Amino acid sequence: MVVEVGLVAAMLDDSLPRAESEALVTAIRLLPGLRDLSEEQVNLVLTRAGARTQHGDAWLCEVSHRLTNPGLRRVAFRMASMFCSWDGVIDDKEQGYLNFLAKAFGFSVREADALFAEATGHNGTASVMPPPMETS
Repeated sequence: MVVEVGLVAAMLDDSLPRAESEALVTAIRLLPGLRDLSEEQVNLVLTRAGARTQHGDAWLCEVSHRLTNPGLRRVAFRMASMFCSWDGVIDDKEQGYLNFLAKAFGFSVREADALFAEATGHNGTASVMPPPMETS
């Protein structure tokens, strides 16, 4: 389910640039038991995760009830934070998703903010992200 939480976060802005896709694969391979997956196996994990997340509200309910390990909840929230903030902007969908996860996982505002900061390197909350750096 951690992979699913990260995948949804990465896809919320309707684009998945190559660098973000590669970061998602790296993040997946850092999870327990997934370190030595081949490219084909990673693609299979992502395909299955994508199919499961298509169940909308039922999937969200499942996340809140089945992802019960506190450590994995923190990993999932950090992964979601990283991918929601990938482009430097947290839009309403991304903010709503992070808010849902924080509430579903029972995080206080302080804990959610700390996890967000760990994942993104930005202090504060997801709703006060600095604007993306301009590139010429």
